Amino acid sequence: MITVDRLKMTHPLLTICINTRNRGNVISETLDSIIEQIVPGIEVVVVDGASEDNTQQVMQRYASKYPFVKYLRSDGGLGVDDGYDAAVKSATGDYCWLMTDDDVIVSGALKTILDKIGAGHDLIILNLECFTKDLSLDLNQRLFNYHEDRHYSQDDLGSFLGDLGYGLSYIGCVIIKRILWFENDRAPFYGTYFV
Repeated sequence: MITVDRLKMTHPLLTICINTRNRGNVISETLDSIIEQIVPGIEVVVVDGASEDNTQQVMQRYASKYPFVKYLRSDGGLGVDDGYDAAVKSATGDYCWLMTDDDVIVSGALKTILDKIGAGHDLIILNLECFTKDLSLDLNQRLFNYHEDRHYSQDDLGSFLGDLGYGLSYIGCVIIKRILWFENDRAPFYGTYFV
C-alpha cells in the first residue's frame, strides 16, 4: 500500500466522482476500497446532496486525512443526475469514473483502469460482480457476460449499444473522458437517472 505522504498530486489522470446523500453508514467502505489502491494521478470528488445523517462528519474526516479527496456539500438536496454533473464539474482529471457510494472495487481495479485509460478511449464501460453484503459469497452475477475487453469505433455505435448499452444505466460502470461530458447540455437529463 502506498502511504499518503508519498502521493504527489499534479494533474490527475482519473477523478473518481461520487454522488451521495445519507450514506454515512456505507461510504467509508467504498472509500477504503479506493484508498487501498490509490496511486499518484487519481483524485476522489464526493458531492453530498445535503445529507441529514453522519455523512458530513465521515467525509470531513476523509478529506482532512487524504489530500486527494475533495468533499463538496450542497445546501439543498441533489438528485442522481445533477449530483454527478456537479462532481464532474468539480473534477480535474482527464477521465471521470462515476462511482457509486455503496460499492467496493476489487483488488487491482485502479491499476487496470489506468492502463485502459492510457489507450486513449473516449468511454470505458466496466463490468461488475455481485456479492453478498459481507462479500463472503459470490452471487455469480455479472452485468455483462464477457470475460475479455471489447473495442468499438464510432462506426460500431449500433453494435456497441446492442452489446453494452444497458450497462450505461448502471452508474458505477461508466468512465468517460471528461472533456466529452461537457459537449452536451446535461440539464435536460436531470431526473432521468441517465445523465
